[in-house]
Amino acid sequence: MRNLIPLLALSLVGCGSSVDPAQPDTGLVDTGVAETPAPKPAARTLETVGLLPGPAQNMVLDWTFREAGWGAFLALTDGSFSQATLPVRVLTDSPGGASAPVALFKDPAGTIDKSKGVTATCVLVGGKGPFEASVWVSRSTFDGTPVEWADDLGSASITTQGPRLGKSYPLAVDPSKTRKVGERTWVQLHARIDATLETAFFVIQSSKNGVLWVTAPWIVPVDLTTPPGGTTTKAWVPSVAAL
Repeated sequence: MRNLIPLLALSLVGCGSSVDPAQPDTGLVDTGVAETPAPKPAARTLETVGLLPGPAQNMVLDWTFREAGWGAFLALTDGSFSQATLPVRVLTDSPGGASAPVALFKDPAGTIDKSKGVTATCVLVGGKGPFEASVWVSRSTFDGTPVEWADDLGSASITTQGPRLGKSYPLAVDPSKTRKVGERTWVQLHARIDATLETAFFVIQSSKNGVLWVTAPWIVPVDLTTPPGGTTTKAWVPSVAAL
């Protein structure tokens, strides 16, 4: 009898429940519906922009509106000989980017109700044409509120003074280059000048009762921007590649 006790104990240990232990509750419910894959992100684009806001052969020495001496822009308020200091801002969302400061053509003695226009001129080294000239402009009220562009709000031109006195070549709006950045509208004034410039001046004018925002003025001989193949390389046209 005593020999049966160990055998009985072993048989009891070997007996167990055939029911699986309870699984932890994960909180997930199987709905039987397949998961919808996440949408594919939109393709990213990159813009290749040069270090300078215009061609490296730019004949405008004072394209930052910060230089002094020969070649610098000299600003005067209209109707007087009072020199105006042009306030300068660096805006990353302007057409010239951070490398080309924005000059504000603003009457230093003006008010929101009344202000004079401002004209700035810089002298250029002459040379054999043809040339291409450009500048980006925008307009605001005296306190900085952007307004839509109109041709009577500002202008730019290349003027010459040779043996037969001066001639003016106005820069006109290129509609294909207009840019809307937030509430501000930028337009590019552009001209091709098929002439030799013995002596030249870049003239930018702002009308009264407002502020003209100006950036990236340049003028270059077309021959210097034309590669050997003969196709003109346009200045400051970003190349866009989709990734």
